[in-house]
Amino acid sequence: MSFLESGRGCLLRELSRRSLPWPQRQGLYAAFVRRYSAHHLPLHGVEDEAEQAIEPRPSLPVSLAKSLASLAEESAKAFQRQRKPLTRMERKRLAELRIKKRVKAQYLNGKFYDLMGKVVASAETLEDAYDVVRLNSNVDLTSAKDDVCFVTLAEHLRSGEFDVRANAFSVVAKRRGEGCLVLPRLNLKVVQEAIRVVLEVVYRPQFSKISHGCRSGRGYHSALRRRSRTPS
Repeated sequence: MSFLESGRGCLLRELSRRSLPWPQRQGLYAAFVRRYSAHHLPLHGVEDEAEQAIEPRPSLPVSLAKSLASLAEESAKAFQRQRKPLTRMERKRLAELRIKKRVKAQYLNGKFYDLMGKVVASAETLEDAYDVVRLNSNVDLTSAKDDVCFVTLAEHLRSGEFDVRANAFSVVAKRRGEGCLVLPRLNLKVVQEAIRVVLEVVYRPQFSKISHGCRSGRGYHSALRRRSRTPS
């Protein structure tokens, strides 16, 4: 080790060992410089190291853009923590709203065009209708899904190959003379739900305000609420 390096190490060890106030540190530094100046050593490197050890290093200025970006990220994380999960009815409304937007996109010059081919026979619409069917049955959307290929189902609807009878089953009544009940299978339920939402958009302006049966967001609760507000 050279004499200069030993002097630099001595100074740094001395400064780190002593927790002295600022005036005493300056005096210690001056004494060190006088000591090694007598030996005609190039003390430029030692002085630089000593000054960096004594003077506090200023913190790097943080740009305004970086501060705003970090603030926005923290706000987004806080919002996600405070945001409550959507309820079953809210998820159902969102799925129906996506279908209704596709229906309204087919409205031109006062008429709806090609709703069956562009909206109902669409894999996205059928998937949303499938979610509505599951939510109506109180099934969690995060649970395992059924084996339904929406692309194939949409192609069968567009080509007219969809077989209604093959997607339905009959339940025979226990008593004689009451006939049988025909119920839809899952694929037919999905198609029926997609058609229901589409027709609701088309005919909703023609519905009466006092009509509450088989309408989205309406039922006997809304009928009783309206009746209680209407003067007799």
